[in-house]
Amino acid sequence: MEKKNRIILLWTLTILGFLAHSLADALPAFWGQSIAAQQGPAPVGMMAFMVCLTYLVPVIGILLMVYGGKTAKVINAVLAMLHRTVHPAAHERTDRGLQPGPTAHHADDVRPGAPDGHRFRETLQGEVAMGADYKNWMPKGMIWSFAAGTAVSLSLALIIGVDWLKILLFILTLVLAGVTVWTVLMYRAFSYDGKRQMSRQIIDGVAEYVKLPEGGRCLDVGCGSGALTIAVAKRNPQSTVTGIDRWGAEYASFSKKLCEDNARAEGVADRTDFAQGDALKLDFPDGAFDAVTSNYVYHNIPSRDRQGILLETLRVLKKGGTFTIHDLFSKDKYGDMQAFVERLKDMGYEHVEFIPTDNGRFMSPWEAKWMALSGSAILFGKK
Repeated sequence: MEKKNRIILLWTLTILGFLAHSLADALPAFWGQSIAAQQGPAPVGMMAFMVCLTYLVPVIGILLMVYGGKTAKVINAVLAMLHRTVHPAAHERTDRGLQPGPTAHHADDVRPGAPDGHRFRETLQGEVAMGADYKNWMPKGMIWSFAAGTAVSLSLALIIGVDWLKILLFILTLVLAGVTVWTVLMYRAFSYDGKRQMSRQIIDGVAEYVKLPEGGRCLDVGCGSGALTIAVAKRNPQSTVTGIDRWGAEYASFSKKLCEDNARAEGVADRTDFAQGDALKLDFPDGAFDAVTSNYVYHNIPSRDRQGILLETLRVLKKGGTFTIHDLFSKDKYGDMQAFVERLKDMGYEHVEFIPTDNGRFMSPWEAKWMALSGSAILFGKK
């Protein structure tokens, strides 16, 4: 296991251990027993100090190890030393499993003169080239929100004097802490700078299916940061690709400007264009494109008829054009997709194929389960 992952696991187990300890301390309140065998409540100052030290320190350590550089590592080391001083027993056993070992060399660095958000990435051949910043499918704001919720819930649980409410808040804290850890792990798995780089694997995998004729046009619905639009353009140098998105507040880090900056960084700005659009009602005439594609978009759109959204996308596809749509095609989101495949064939589509990607093609079955990506598949075919 990579050293950083082991450190994050240490902090995670530490948090869960302390939460379990606090819950055990609170349980005797149901029988009217004194938790601390003392008269009156503990001093507020002492309680606040222990909350910050016992809970917020590990959470800060996890977040800093995920997002920080050298400064974060130094801070994390200081926090670990402080924690070791207060709780030496908690580190006695885990230290033996955290000996430094060989780790991958990461050369990502922000250099002077680089556009905002762009990094210089050292290639396998040792060359330094400027790469695009495709952000992360797990927004940082969501991670920070769950982390803050964990801290607030815990603080209230330690301050409130109502016993039954205290227990509920401790349970809520456990749930929020678990979700926080899950979002951090998702962020690391999706990161373009990390070891797994699942986002890159999925984008490249979907783009492989998109083949355009010379002078052809492709539409990418829900382009986000422009990753798939750009990947298709790079694989089809004699064609143009249009990316549309509504760029909502829930993904505030994505924008039209970010897409255009990424296209320039990747050298395909002259063959890509981006515009705001609505997948429910595309602002294009029938048969306007030689290919249409999309990645993990439609399941996020509130709708009782997502098959209808697919038909709207296929409306702008030329006769003989191809479609490559990757999404979570679970039955609760889309209904019977096999029946939809047969429906397209009955409508005269030359070829329709349903290709699962949660079986090892883009991710392992285990990854699909814990990342809530079960049902991932490509709807592929020719009109």
